[in-house]
Amino acid sequence: MKKDFPYLSVVSYGAGHWFTVLAISFLLFSFRQNEPIFFESLISLTLVAVTIFFGFIFLRRYRPISSKEALLTGFVWMLVNLALDQLLFMWGPMKMNLIAYVKDIGVTYLMVPAIIWAMEYYHESVVRKEKSEKK
Repeated sequence: MKKDFPYLSVVSYGAGHWFTVLAISFLLFSFRQNEPIFFESLISLTLVAVTIFFGFIFLRRYRPISSKEALLTGFVWMLVNLALDQLLFMWGPMKMNLIAYVKDIGVTYLMVPAIIWAMEYYHESVVRKEKSEKK
């Protein structure tokens, strides 16, 4: 990894990612009581959309980064999301034990590093293809 890799920005983007998902989930919360399955689907779609949005902005700003750095970025965002969730789900207003949290919410965050890595991997493959076509 490059020495100038934006570690602080990665954490900041991760916090922004979490706050954005949280804000949208509050808007969708009315579905939780009457339509719990629909609510879970909407939250998953929200997580995907916000991850792609933040990934696009981050990767556009900090390219070129390697696939390894993209994967690291995704894992840091996932860890930031998990850590900030603890404030709400372990001690806050929506108390939930750790096992229930991991089964209901925690595992879903694994899509974050997968999405960020896939976005950068695809970009790298397009760039390689364009370079080979120019030769």
